[in-house]
Amino acid sequence: MLVNEKTNGLTNDLINEIVNRHRKEGKLGTEIMMRVDKIVSQPRNRYLYICQLLQPGEYSDEMINPWTDELWTVGFFENGIYNLGDILVGSYGLQKNEKNLDQLIRPIASTLVKLDHPSELVDKYGEEFVEFLHKKFGGEEELIGLMYKRFVETAEKEIKEQEELKRNILKQIEQLSKEIDEKNKNFNKLVEDIKLEEQTKEDLEIQFMEIKRMFGLEEPEAHNTQEAFHVLEKDEDFFRAVQRGLYHINGENFVYEYDIVKRFIASLRTDQLVLLTGPSGTGKSSLVHQIGEVLHPCKVHHIAVQSNWTDVQDLLGFFNPLKNTYMPTPFLQALVDARNDKNSLHIICLDEMNLAHVEYYFSSLLSAREKFPEKRFLDLYAYKFYREAMLDLEELIGKSFAEITRTDVEILDYIKRKDAREKYELLWDYPAHFLIPKNVRFVGTLNMDETVKPLSPKVIDRSFIIELDHPSKLSHVREELEKHPINKKIEMDINEFIQPALEEPQLTVEQAVVIDTVQDWTAALHGIPNAAMNSRGIMHMKRYLSSLDTVEGVAEEIVNSKVLPRILFSKNETFLQTSFENFITKLPEGGSARRKAEKMNTGKRVVQYWR
Repeated sequence: MLVNEKTNGLTNDLINEIVNRHRKEGKLGTEIMMRVDKIVSQPRNRYLYICQLLQPGEYSDEMINPWTDELWTVGFFENGIYNLGDILVGSYGLQKNEKNLDQLIRPIASTLVKLDHPSELVDKYGEEFVEFLHKKFGGEEELIGLMYKRFVETAEKEIKEQEELKRNILKQIEQLSKEIDEKNKNFNKLVEDIKLEEQTKEDLEIQFMEIKRMFGLEEPEAHNTQEAFHVLEKDEDFFRAVQRGLYHINGENFVYEYDIVKRFIASLRTDQLVLLTGPSGTGKSSLVHQIGEVLHPCKVHHIAVQSNWTDVQDLLGFFNPLKNTYMPTPFLQALVDARNDKNSLHIICLDEMNLAHVEYYFSSLLSAREKFPEKRFLDLYAYKFYREAMLDLEELIGKSFAEITRTDVEILDYIKRKDAREKYELLWDYPAHFLIPKNVRFVGTLNMDETVKPLSPKVIDRSFIIELDHPSKLSHVREELEKHPINKKIEMDINEFIQPALEEPQLTVEQAVVIDTVQDWTAALHGIPNAAMNSRGIMHMKRYLSSLDTVEGVAEEIVNSKVLPRILFSKNETFLQTSFENFITKLPEGGSARRKAEKMNTGKRVVQYWR
């Protein structure tokens, strides 16, 4: 076998060491900048882009590969959207492809952004704007694209200040409305007094709603005054109440163990991808559906995964550049519903999630969810189409985008109205950069048979996995639930519910001991691939603990959901077998984690969670 001299001796650990050293020395930043030097056509309208890495802050200087001492060249595959000489900025990861180890890093194609060339900015905005960028940010001619990027970031900050101004105006208008009600004055008379050009009360309310939607302000929830809700007492166990509700509300009589309900609710609060597994008939989909019936305010969206899903378009839909419209899927529409209903918890359930490769169609979500909640954007299409639609709509209406309401669209003549509706829908519902709402949670149900795809370590690492047992084995639980009925939906505070996912967890001494215990147990798994808890797993543990009031049994819950699903090795590997058996002896006798680990160890050829 021929040996590639450039990659001979390279390992993942060595690559990690080289890249980290360059980061510390300031030779690599959190993002990379590169120039497209070569484009190679590939099958199915794809292209291999070969790029030259450029110095951080010195974007005209090429970087030297510390391994080969040659110019640092990297490559990535993408559709034909870039040209020779384009300057690209985006995120990167460590190189995993054995053929390309000498590149050390690999660009993440979904994050790449092309910097505008000075001539493009002149064409779009004129020479005065380009001069303005020079004066505001300074720099050389070739950095003008980076100046423009900084200008956009500065403009976003100013927009936030305008948002606060909008909020104050809305508060003043709300106060005026209260005074009108108290004095029993005619609303149209007020419109005339404040010179709103004969706008009706209904139109004004629509405009308020659209402005609030634009700036992410919460709408007051419309409670059904005829419906009463179960409000938890101070010392009442929330998880126990939900368990009772699952059984009694709507007469469904669903039986779930307390431990399962607790793990499911707590993992939802921490905003992990929750995967429900178990034999057919154990009530995986029913658990998600019934949670929506038990909790208030809570809405569940069921999405059936298809076996032919291969990329993110199957999940999110696609943009039609010919019509400048977006074709959404039920999944994306569920995200839109959650964004427009911030006072409710929205659970999106992907039924039979592993009928297709999860890491293929769910890749954008997996990547976005690694970021802070306020930065979890999905790129639905190129931003230039969004801007073109905004400019066209402003020209049609004769107002700035921030002032346009649905009423403005509907009063246009027939020919203009159709075009304006499509652009208005694109801008409001399907923006180019779609922010994943903080009040949405993702759940997947899994089947384990010959028709499904195995889960990759990447998916398992980012998930909280819960195994359900058949209800026929839970007669003792049913008897206890019969004694304590609950017939009303359980009222919850949505902001309190999602809080563990939004803040840095502050653990008590007892909670910190749980993490130490899990790490002590898993230390015995050394050598078993992917079994060790990484920094992401430790953060998941902390958030999970922060959502609970007690630590009793939590260490085993974490082992069941975060550790055991990672384990997969052949029983012929005696060293790994010994490590796993030592791990089993560390687990509490008679506990659920030990029972599951011992069951995994009964496999004839392989030790694995998925049986």
